[in-house]
Amino acid sequence: MNDGAAHRTGKWQVMRGVRSVEHFFTVPLVHAEPARGTIGLFAREYVSMDHDDPAELPWLLFLQGGPGGRGNRVTSLSGWMKEAARHFRILMLDQRGTGLSSPVNRQTLPLQATPRPRPSI
Repeated sequence: MNDGAAHRTGKWQVMRGVRSVEHFFTVPLVHAEPARGTIGLFAREYVSMDHDDPAELPWLLFLQGGPGGRGNRVTSLSGWMKEAARHFRILMLDQRGTGLSSPVNRQTLPLQATPRPRPSI
């Protein structure tokens, strides 16, 4: 089944004991209505250099605290990320409309959807 989603990655980069790679996703604006268009989502993956094959590790998706936050950009592993990267591939997602994901603002919203009347109570 083709749901309109696509995925590509950048090149792996190594800095201060951490591997990272960029992920670019194209997903439907409205999952149930793929004909309404797509948006781009960006995420960066971090993993410890302790692993020869990161693909063997399970994913840990980190969502920034609340709507409107982009994923952190780290240059070295410390704190919770250092411990988590020993067991997981950490994916820091730029939520829709933030960071390198498709912008969502007063200029772009009219291009992606039409207002619907509020249902009466």
